[in-house]
Amino acid sequence: MAFANRTILACIVLQASFSCAALAQREGMRFTDVSLKRPPVEGKPFSAEESVENQVFPFGQPAAPVVRKYRLYRDSQGRTASVPAEVPGGYNINLKEVDDQVAGYWYILDSARHIAHRIKMPPAMAPPKPAASHSPEHVVTLLGSQTLLGVQAEGRRDYINGNMVERWDCRDLQLVMLLRTSNQGGQGLTQITSLNLGDPPAEIFQIPPDYKVVDETSPFTLK
Repeated sequence: MAFANRTILACIVLQASFSCAALAQREGMRFTDVSLKRPPVEGKPFSAEESVENQVFPFGQPAAPVVRKYRLYRDSQGRTASVPAEVPGGYNINLKEVDDQVAGYWYILDSARHIAHRIKMPPAMAPPKPAASHSPEHVVTLLGSQTLLGVQAEGRRDYINGNMVERWDCRDLQLVMLLRTSNQGGQGLTQITSLNLGDPPAEIFQIPPDYKVVDETSPFTLK
């Protein structure tokens, strides 16, 4: 298989500062950056579907877009889960993420091998204040608010040094409903395509009893 025997290149250090961007990109995982943990969002449960589309422009010519789809969950305790629903060939559809901030662990569940890779989380941190930009090329446009899938979202567009980022945030849910990016190298669109409020089934956040739990404290390989 194209995803066989892949090693996490980003390290888990002893203080549990952890980044798995390389793993996420290779395996088709949605990815939660454990090194940047935030306090859990309690009392705002939902189930959603998300579409992630990226298109690169090699040599100035657009390549075919790559689309990945995920099912996202959050319960009333603030635990979250991400399950691949549709990923291109070569990505690993067997990997599920569970971000259990109640227990203090992040899990990668491998349904093919029935293994739960468990990573200890660092303490939660308050979100940083946005850094002020002094670049003359930075232009900020506030886009007002609109209703997306039944919830209110506020929009903002940033242009800085040839890069555009537009995002629509639902402040009530603390959820990015739509994120659009573009620059000379390509463009991307991430959006919530369906949203249901209320607690998901509890078993989504539980480790199946027949899974072997492996505590990971150093780079490891997904077979």
